[in-house]
Amino acid sequence: MTVSWMSLFRADAPEVSPRGFHESVADAMIRMADFALQTARHPVRDVLLTGGVFQNRLLAGLARKKLESKGFSCRLPGGIPAGDGGISCGQLMWGEQRMAMKNGAVFAPGGQS
Repeated sequence: MTVSWMSLFRADAPEVSPRGFHESVADAMIRMADFALQTARHPVRDVLLTGGVFQNRLLAGLARKKLESKGFSCRLPGGIPAGDGGISCGQLMWGEQRMAMKNGAVFAPGGQS
């Protein structure tokens, strides 16, 4: 999968506005989530939006709205930090999924395999 950002660097492109930039990044997230869903052996529709980039309210809101409109369950940090600690939480969920699949279980977030 390839995501091209070239239109954001043309001076006459409407996407060059700050809002357009954020919309483009959120659209790219949807493409990545769709790609992951289509290529996964065990598709999961849960998306955990962690990391410092999601401290940006506009980007977090756009990503959540767009992902949910495509049928994804979208989670934002609440009890976990949005920065590096949140990234660790995402890695933990990924590891939990891998272990569940290795043991022949269907993955369900929160240990409900």
